[in-house]
Amino acid sequence: MLSPSWSWCILGLLSLSLPVTSRSSQSGQNRGALHHGLVSLPPPILPRSSRSVQNGGALHHAKRSMHRLASDLQSPNQSRPVLDVFQVFKPLAKIPLRPCDTQVVLMEHSFANSYGKPFVGNYTPPSCAFTNVEIEFTAKARGRQFDRLAAMFLGDIEVWRLSTAEPTPWGIVFRYTKDMTPYLSLWTEPQKLIFDLGNIVNNQYTSPFNTTLVARFWTEAKPPVTADLILPISTKVGSKGMPSFFNTGEANSSTISVLQVLPRDTKKAIVSISANGQIGEEFWWSNVLSNDTETFPDTAGPLPGYSPFREIQLYIDGILAGVVWPFPIIFTGGVAPGLWTPIVGIDAFDLRESEIDITPFVPLLTDGRKHEFSMQIMGYDGPTNNGTSQLVPVGPYWVVTGKIFVYKSDIDAFGFKGHSPPETTISTFAISASSSRVEVPAGNMTFTNATMTNNTLTNATLTYAIAASRSLQIKHPLTGATWTQDISFSNKGHFDDFGLTQTNVQSTMGESTSSTFNTLTSYSYPLNCTSTTFYPSFPKTDSIRITAKLSHGLVIDSNATTGGPVSLFNLVSGPLTLDTVQSGAAMFGNERNRSYNFGHTEQMFRQRSGGSLYTREVRASNDTVFYDRIGLDGVGGKALTVQR
Repeated sequence: MLSPSWSWCILGLLSLSLPVTSRSSQSGQNRGALHHGLVSLPPPILPRSSRSVQNGGALHHAKRSMHRLASDLQSPNQSRPVLDVFQVFKPLAKIPLRPCDTQVVLMEHSFANSYGKPFVGNYTPPSCAFTNVEIEFTAKARGRQFDRLAAMFLGDIEVWRLSTAEPTPWGIVFRYTKDMTPYLSLWTEPQKLIFDLGNIVNNQYTSPFNTTLVARFWTEAKPPVTADLILPISTKVGSKGMPSFFNTGEANSSTISVLQVLPRDTKKAIVSISANGQIGEEFWWSNVLSNDTETFPDTAGPLPGYSPFREIQLYIDGILAGVVWPFPIIFTGGVAPGLWTPIVGIDAFDLRESEIDITPFVPLLTDGRKHEFSMQIMGYDGPTNNGTSQLVPVGPYWVVTGKIFVYKSDIDAFGFKGHSPPETTISTFAISASSSRVEVPAGNMTFTNATMTNNTLTNATLTYAIAASRSLQIKHPLTGATWTQDISFSNKGHFDDFGLTQTNVQSTMGESTSSTFNTLTSYSYPLNCTSTTFYPSFPKTDSIRITAKLSHGLVIDSNATTGGPVSLFNLVSGPLTLDTVQSGAAMFGNERNRSYNFGHTEQMFRQRSGGSLYTREVRASNDTVFYDRIGLDGVGGKALTVQR
């Protein structure tokens, strides 16, 4: 979502002759640009929607371009209250006043023409000792603007990634509070704070994001365990006042690679990975098999390929250390904008990071030498000539950083045993895919209230499916430290109506275990999305109607130890049970120079952590919350907000 968030779920939609901008800055890695929208230098790489419309071709990005016209219809109404846009999550516990309970304003900044111009400030720790840190971010916007991707760095280390909400003509405000205690070792030292939120303001896109960032520090009697040292897997350009992102696919770079030296007294270590796709990779879960990208040349146009399967691979000195099968994040303009006001998508304000326990590698990494940490974003490109499955680096692009959390011992724990690599005791991977098309004589091809004359054969439907599984176990024979992963994935896709309707049903289920941290974590990411585009006067594209319906969820169950580290995946310390699902439908239309935009979303949320159960049920339609029921420890359910 590094570009204006044009709404689309189906990648087979029409590209219109509207102003088109990229979800990426596409600047070099050393500039580390991370953006949702237009860029200044170098010129933006236009997404697939930039293709001109010829004979009704290139339909597959209308929703991304057209939804913004909905705001053109709305005129500012000062009598309407500012809209409170929110993410459903369990709030952080309210800690009573303790020693060193203090607040510091880290940033007050307006992001207007801010591409390549992040906020840069110098952070100095409070003079008193503290064990916990949280930040509260507040942003206000009014007018017309795309959603933007933002990120916060302390030096070279990314500590938070989020999407902004899309404003309304009468204004929005959104807030989020995040636990920063996992980064305690950074907060206890002076840092260069870099907050990147690329935005552009002109006559068409009128809204800056006016932001405030506040940090709170306090002391707990029994704080969670934190890492002694955090090392970056990034481009390390923080000293230049720039965000240290890797952008895969830039300058023909498909591999992320850094060298790091771990202290000799390292006892255990975890790598966390922050990654999301942009341009043709933003909605990777709706991509097609590479052989099917030209199925609907006269209607949907070229479709994005490499299949809907993605795997982020972590290597240490060339040895596979673990993988991430990503959560299908949907930003605040994705699929259909009417879905996400005022309830944003799951994790949109706090992109969850996956974790890989690399403690089995610690004996190797504590020899005082530099070791290579590398990552690749892989997709499926079909079988090879000998019939074996083939994973290949995907196209532009993914925005990626990583971190190594180091926990030390009092001694050189592994020096006397020798610095040897671990053993991969289990490693299996399987993937299979298939697709089929229904080809019909085109003739006068009638669909969605429109007719196109074509005397050749044309594809009316495309059905495809892909399934994958992986089992991995890494164990060090001397220490016994073991990391295991078992993951399964499936995606069934179907295009109908000559490419104008697309459905994807996807499931990701996984389980990981760490003997070092004595944890078992299971997770699942269900997703079901259908989108249809109507052209009342096709092949003319001056009128369009888009409908979409979506259901997606996130389930996590972890037996992490109470008082242990705050997991960047679980977002809490200790055991966690999380189950949330969102569902909704939306419609956008632009006909006879009139635009309209409708949508409704409801979310069920249930999280047990920190010794308490938090539940929330909320439903909203057309910017209005109809009910919002919050319960704590299973008690409650009172309608806290009722608007009709």
